[in-house]
Amino acid sequence: MLTPSLPLTDYDVDCVAQVVNKGFGLVFRATSRSTYQAVKFIAEDSGPMTSMMLERYRVMDGHESARARVRYPTSFQTDTLYRIHLQARGDSFTLYIQGQLVDSWSDPRLPSGGVGFFCTNRERARIAWVQVSHNTDTTGKLCAFVSSFLWEGLIVPHGSG
Repeated sequence: MLTPSLPLTDYDVDCVAQVVNKGFGLVFRATSRSTYQAVKFIAEDSGPMTSMMLERYRVMDGHESARARVRYPTSFQTDTLYRIHLQARGDSFTLYIQGQLVDSWSDPRLPSGGVGFFCTNRERARIAWVQVSHNTDTTGKLCAFVSSFLWEGLIVPHGSG
């Protein structure tokens, strides 16, 4: 898990990833190794062109919920890096692949928590890039902008005083 992301509530996860063998999982709103939300990216067939199934589910204290399945709407190339974007806002989640909306859902049970990736037996993936960002709405951007000026005014040059 990406430890700095643990206290976050509303955030975006952006990554560039490739399924090398069978699939991989993206964890979000994780509070521990046994409590989190997850999306699995599963290559259904072997070969250069295949179909991809997405499974999303929740794990609470080690107990897994039923899995919701969504098929990626176009053919999936196994040798391609894909841009994945997940938005977590309150109890709502939205998933995009290659800029295309793939799924959206809500679940109020985990209001905050971190981000991570996983593979199960015989799965392999390549994660080329990851970015977790928060305060991306208009209010958050304004607060970040104002706070940068406030912090700048609080810095005392070395040797003065």
